[in-house]
Amino acid sequence: MNQDSTTRLYSKEFMRGYKRLLVPEPDAIAFVENEGDVPFWKWAFQSCALGIKIDVRCRYSEKLDGGKKQLLQLKDELCECYLICVDSDYDFLLQNSIAQVINGNPYIFQTYTYSVENYSCFAESLNFICVQASFNDKVSFDFTRFLKEYSNAVYRLFLYSVYFERSRSASFKVKGIKDKTFTITEFCSCIRLGSPVETINNAKNELQKLVKRISEKAQSLQTLCDDSKIEALAVELREREVNENNAYLFIKGHHIFNEVVLKLMQRIVQDLIRNKIAQFEQMPTNAAVLEKRLVEYSNKIYGKNLKTKKEFAKKSRPENYVQYLKTILYSETPNLRFLLSSNTKYETCHLFENIKRDIADYVRTFQLQHADATRAVN
Repeated sequence: MNQDSTTRLYSKEFMRGYKRLLVPEPDAIAFVENEGDVPFWKWAFQSCALGIKIDVRCRYSEKLDGGKKQLLQLKDELCECYLICVDSDYDFLLQNSIAQVINGNPYIFQTYTYSVENYSCFAESLNFICVQASFNDKVSFDFTRFLKEYSNAVYRLFLYSVYFERSRSASFKVKGIKDKTFTITEFCSCIRLGSPVETINNAKNELQKLVKRISEKAQSLQTLCDDSKIEALAVELREREVNENNAYLFIKGHHIFNEVVLKLMQRIVQDLIRNKIAQFEQMPTNAAVLEKRLVEYSNKIYGKNLKTKKEFAKKSRPENYVQYLKTILYSETPNLRFLLSSNTKYETCHLFENIKRDIADYVRTFQLQHADATRAVN
């Protein structure tokens, strides 16, 4: 299907007719880049567009997902009942031609962070995720402090990444050739945490190793760019609420999710589970009660029924059942990826305020248009 036929298929007229076929009929349909973005935007609209039913879905094409580029091709067909939602990537920071398209269209919504994954990793929400995963509220790790220190550590390299991304776009427009100097992929490879992660002293050693690695890379990049240009970029980005304390919100979301937060959380949650088991063992009780507590705890964490003692005894000695439960608890990790992806405790993130403002503006437009339509019918 070519672009013209795709545009006709998703025209305003088509979408107005299409939504009337849905049961129950929504007030609007919002298309997102991929399936993973659906929960984020559904929750955003539900919490900010009260009284308007917006159906959020992925717009499939010949490719697996709609994708940002494919969605933005539909910019001229958008209306009050036909919306699109995209990740900002670096476009919001660069204020390039793509940002101008997004900024100039009230029916296009953006994250303002790099992607929705950055909201999942909002620092102030992460302790609660650890409690959810372990059923233990003795979380000593300070995610807010760590991600602030991590942001400070990577900030200079982040500025280089944005600078070279802007230079790459400008060079491509002029020469038609993409410069591969310090790509986003290379940047992310420089700022990942080690594996396994050491969380002692709030992962101080991890940050020290990171700073050393970053310093070496920054020195090599200094020969390719004047410091004055990087300083000017830092001033420009501050106008968009980007600084050395919150840079993690503007770095590629999948990297922050997988290579930083998830790595930390896996280690922290395992320590919390061990701590909980130690609490059970220190309680004045007998073996049968300890066994029951471990069974209940295992089932809560993993959401599945483990072997009963009777099933276990068919192949092993019954007195080893408690050790079997502890081995499961020590070796397996709760579904942290799902818990993080489902995280909605980012209302206090200053960037989410921008989304709330955009949705509020849309709601006013929607109400005015429907009021005009009602008067025209009457």
